[in-house]
Order: sequence, then structure tokens, then C-alpha cells
Amino acid sequence: MKRKAVLVLALTESFPLAYLALQAFLLTGWFVDDSEADAMTSADWTHVAETRFLFWVVLAAILAAAVHWLNRRIAPQSRVALVMAILYFIGIAGASLCGAIDFVATKPSM
Repeated sequence: MKRKAVLVLALTESFPLAYLALQAFLLTGWFVDDSEADAMTSADWTHVAETRFLFWVVLAAILAAAVHWLNRRIAPQSRVALVMAILYFIGIAGASLCGAIDFVATKPSM
């Protein structure tokens, strides 16, 4: 019975993780308007990508800590707390890194 509860907990937490990873990718790689893009140099594009990536890394660390804390309260004897916290951090930070690389490579503007 306990294994099923842990499995349900992990599956339930995987849906917000997928949504947050998608948001991290899309918002990190989101375009800038033409008035900003015309005045930007290559270093400016990199700086914007770094700033967006740093925001998502900090948010991923906060969310991973919150997921770890919550899961330790729900299933104290299980390793699901640590595994889900690591997955949250790697999933969100990794998606944001991919979005930042895409942003610098394509330099999207309106």
C-alpha cells in the first residue's frame, strides 16, 4: 500500500514539473521587441539570456527545496523526497538552459 501511495505522489508531482519546465524553456527563449533588438550587441543578447537563466535557476532551487520539504512530511521513510527535488531542479534548470542557448543562437525579435 505504501509503495502505491509513493508512486501516486511522484506521478502527481510530475505534471507540475513538466509544465514548469515548458514555461522555463519558453520564457527564457522568448523574443524581445524590435526597438530593443536593434540596439543590442552580441554581448547584450548573452547578458539577457544569462539573466533569464539565473532567474529560473533560483526559482528551481526554491521549488526543489519546497518539494523536498513537502515530500518529507508526506512520506518520511521514502526516498521520493530527494529524488523529486533533484528532478525538479534539473528539469527546470535544464529547460531554462536550453531556452537560453536557443535565445542566444536565434536572437528572436518581433
